[in-house]
Amino acid sequence: MWLKANQNVDFGWGSHAGQPSRVFLTAISMLALQECYGDKEAVTNAQRWLIDAQSPQLPAWGPLPGAEPTVLHTSAALMALSRIPGALSVNTMKNTAEWLLENIEPGVHVERSTTVEEYDVPYDDGHSTFVFQNSLPHFAGPMALTAILYSGVRDPLDKKIFEAIDGIVETQLDGGHWELPRSPTRPSVWAIWPFVSALSLARRAILSSPRSRATLLFPGCAIMQDAGAGRNVTRSLLIRNAVTDWARTRWVALVLWLISLVTAGIPGAFLITGHLSVIEFLMALIIPVLLMLFQYLWDRKSATTPGGGSP
Repeated sequence: MWLKANQNVDFGWGSHAGQPSRVFLTAISMLALQECYGDKEAVTNAQRWLIDAQSPQLPAWGPLPGAEPTVLHTSAALMALSRIPGALSVNTMKNTAEWLLENIEPGVHVERSTTVEEYDVPYDDGHSTFVFQNSLPHFAGPMALTAILYSGVRDPLDKKIFEAIDGIVETQLDGGHWELPRSPTRPSVWAIWPFVSALSLARRAILSSPRSRATLLFPGCAIMQDAGAGRNVTRSLLIRNAVTDWARTRWVALVLWLISLVTAGIPGAFLITGHLSVIEFLMALIIPVLLMLFQYLWDRKSATTPGGGSP
């Protein structure tokens, strides 16, 4: 009820009723109402305000309508709007997610323009009006990862998504939190939730179970491995498959080389033991040489034939 009562007449939210509507506050208010199945009309009206606040040049948002787009505010807007069916077209959500991926830096969790969002909030206390300086630390990186994964329009098996996840894991401090902007040595709940939320969503989107781990081979393809499996399983599997695939496509060459080695090895053994002369040995090499020449010419023919491959 408090959120509904403090919604502005333009259907956005500021710090309280009557304060300028801001993208971040409107987005998190919408998320709160959606989470608790709050007033649908308030969310629908706020949806219009948030869509109108989008940058006219980019599929992104800034702190206020018409402001320079930021990763933080774009992430908050995408999270709020992607939860409403039909609020944004699939193409718009894809473009927004792509814009976020292009602008996030794995391992860098804050952006300079939104490290701390500061603005004055006037409030009345009795017959006097005071001004409170609002100062909110923000973590644009993990929020962007959460928004991209939550929208569901990007393949989670994306190289930069994996790099963003690794960046979060690798920068966690010993106390279980992450570095707080402007107060790096002070643990804070502000420096826990955005990261845990992003990692939790990534786990659900990528892994088959909480104890699994994924190894990205290339975009769109990863190996899922149970945590109890040995660490060398993935490497061994890749090596084994590589050898098997190579042997399957080159079996004719392997057979010919084997025949060549045998037909050359036997005369060689007789030459060493003195049962063959050098001339006889060289004559015995005619068949192996012809086999090798045949394989060479076949490989060249296959390479120059459209769609051809080595036997």
